[in-house]
Amino acid sequence: MNLISNLPLKKYIISFILAFIVTLSVLAAASIIFSFLPPPAWLLAAIHDYASLLSAFAAAFFCAKASQGRGFITGIIASDVYIALLLMLGGLLFKSIAPTPSLIKIFALGSVTGAIGGILGINCK
Repeated sequence: MNLISNLPLKKYIISFILAFIVTLSVLAAASIIFSFLPPPAWLLAAIHDYASLLSAFAAAFFCAKASQGRGFITGIIASDVYIALLLMLGGLLFKSIAPTPSLIKIFALGSVTGAIGGILGINCK
C-alpha cells in the first residue's frame, strides 16, 4: 500500500494530457497545411507515425520528470501506455482495432523513443 500511495498519479495524468496536447497540435498543424496542399498517401502515413512517436516521447519525458527515478523503465512504460490509450480511443471512435505490421512498428519505435524520453526526462530535473 505504501508503494501505491507514493506514486505521483496526478503528475502522470497531467503528463499524458500534455502529450495528448502535443499530438493534437502536430496533427492540427498538419491538417491546416494539408488543407491547402493535397499530400500523397505516404506523407499522411509518415505524419501519423511521427506524431505518434513525438507524443510517445513527450509522454515518457514528462512522466520521467514526474517520477523519482528509473527514467528508462518509466519512459518505456509511459510511451507504451500512451500509445495503447491512443489505440483504444481510436477503437472507440472508429469501431475497429486491427493488428497490423505498422502497429507493431509504432509500438517498437515508441518503446525506443520512450526510453530516450525517459532518460532525458529524469536527467532534466
